[in-house]
Amino acid sequence: MTLFRILTLFFALSNQLSQASCFEQLNEFLDQFKITPFHVLEDGVLRTNKHTHTVSIIDDLLIEVYSEDQIKLIAKAVYPQGLKRRRAFISRLKEQFKKGERKISLRLLAPEAVGELTNKAPRCDGPNCFNATLKWFYPDKELAETHSIEMDNYLRTHFKEIKPGKRLQFGDVLVWRDPQGELVHTAIYINENFSWHKATYSETSSWVFEKTIAINMMYGIDSPNHALIAAFRHKPRW
Repeated sequence: MTLFRILTLFFALSNQLSQASCFEQLNEFLDQFKITPFHVLEDGVLRTNKHTHTVSIIDDLLIEVYSEDQIKLIAKAVYPQGLKRRRAFISRLKEQFKKGERKISLRLLAPEAVGELTNKAPRCDGPNCFNATLKWFYPDKELAETHSIEMDNYLRTHFKEIKPGKRLQFGDVLVWRDPQGELVHTAIYINENFSWHKATYSETSSWVFEKTIAINMMYGIDSPNHALIAAFRHKPRW
């Protein structure tokens, strides 16, 4: 066996062990919580993430609706608080349902500004993952680089950390910090499999839905950042 072949096998095994450890760390984190029963259908073309070598970035995510009762359940998952917003959301989905549209894009469930950004790349350098996370909650937020200090201030004043045993909800924030406590990355929790974020694999990476395990492999405990995850929930303004 040649030295090249030995090294190839070694790196392949190392990558598998890294992925297994990353899965374990992510699952251990998610196992602390009661997961929202939020079934998502994958749709569109999956694109390979060159950095993690996994098929993880999704063009769109769909929820299939079978009845008006299910529309109400989806609305409750998307808007656990805020009755006025929930009613408006239900009304909009019912109109689609009456037209025979049974598959609802998650872009419609996300804030309007977020839906418009999804799968687009910034025209110039600037917006990063922290900016994208704040854009989910503050649609008027300028598309520009947001410093980790500013993001940390928002987390302290406008969010609360979710303790183990609580149910994670659509729209919660996943936060990765390095061992020194510095913010590394943030993403919006969709369900136990998917998140929405501004990928920072490059400065012009798109705003995308992506499998959370792939994000964790890029930023988590097995990455150069060795970051651990926490979860936060936005404090309602109504």
